[in-house]
Amino acid sequence: MIKILHCCLAFFAFNVMSGQVFSEDFSGLTSTSTGNNFSLDGWNQTRNTSADFANGYSVDDGGAWLRDGFNNNGTTGAIRINMTNNVKRDWLISPYIDLSTTPTTGSYVIEWDMAFANNNNGTTFQELNAGDEIRLLISVDGGNTFSSLAYFDSNSVIQDGGETFSIELSDNSYFVDEVQIVFWAYEGNVTTNATNVFVDNIKITDQALSITDFTETERIALYPNPTLDNLYVKDTDIEKVEVFTLLGKKIDVEYNNATIYTSALTTGTYIVHLTNKNGYTHTSKFIKN
Repeated sequence: MIKILHCCLAFFAFNVMSGQVFSEDFSGLTSTSTGNNFSLDGWNQTRNTSADFANGYSVDDGGAWLRDGFNNNGTTGAIRINMTNNVKRDWLISPYIDLSTTPTTGSYVIEWDMAFANNNNGTTFQELNAGDEIRLLISVDGGNTFSSLAYFDSNSVIQDGGETFSIELSDNSYFVDEVQIVFWAYEGNVTTNATNVFVDNIKITDQALSITDFTETERIALYPNPTLDNLYVKDTDIEKVEVFTLLGKKIDVEYNNATIYTSALTTGTYIVHLTNKNGYTHTSKFIKN
């Protein structure tokens, strides 16, 4: 069962052949209308009267999601909501998505771009107000009930310019033919910050591992795993090392003389992506104790 963002797994198949089953870049959203005049093929939005998202929405009226440029860059190509007041319980609801085919890797991956910035055309990060929430929800029963996949609040920090987030759906309870995803915006009672929340480039993929994984003669060995200090690479000539958290955030690490300097990382599970001199890649998880 996937929990909220702090606990969920992000799946990374680098240098992959992706089987894309759903995508939305909001280029078809030509009007800046909100509420009942919102028009995007298959999508809907509404403002519910309840602060409880689990049982879905009981009304189909209102909502303040609208067309804009991502991170206040222009006026088209993305969608956003302004978190200024204390009235929003606003749902941005996808069409039904068929995930009933078992994915080849055992998982589907939801990916999206998101940014927080000041309402007054700012491009640097601005936090939500205390009590505000942005959630990614999912329904597997045709929109009757919803659960939370990702959660952002006033403590959440996103890089200036936005970031790409990923969620892995590996439980077979998600593999049904009437899946809906929702971006849910809830305003608390604090109205200090006028923060725009931008969403773009939503994708759901069934990702198959690349054929450029290390060959049998270039076997990779990472040790020790788990590690209390640094991570070491054996039996291959590595040219590039990338380390990511399970939420997809890239962590800067040094690599030199077969040593990946991970001693400064906090305790947790990470993903390491290696590229050797022949361009072959290897991706695996490691635990930092």
